[in-house]
Amino acid sequence: MNFEGGTLFIGVDDNGNIIGLKNDYKLLGRKKDFDGLLIQLNNLIKKHFRGNIFADFNIFSQEIDGKEICIIVVKKSSTPIFLRPEGDFYIRSGTSTNKLNTEDSVLYIKTHFKKW
Repeated sequence: MNFEGGTLFIGVDDNGNIIGLKNDYKLLGRKKDFDGLLIQLNNLIKKHFRGNIFADFNIFSQEIDGKEICIIVVKKSSTPIFLRPEGDFYIRSGTSTNKLNTEDSVLYIKTHFKKW
């Protein structure tokens, strides 16, 4: 969200093979289906992100080869996004997620969020 946004696939392995959500559903509470997964994802978003950022996420399921996967499309944010509880600031670089120190966070925010 602090860089370009992107797409996350749940139920797809690192090689692009469709494995589905069946095993993920077993780990959920009462609702062991896509609705239960949405509840869990929404709770995690509320717990770990500051501010109301739900409009920046589009979460849906899709069936491929008879297996259901979850697709999360994340928009690039127009304002900096901080993680709870400490207010940490992260950016994505290639395949890595990097926590920036205070000085680097301020410099990044100044150059990438000009309206903020």
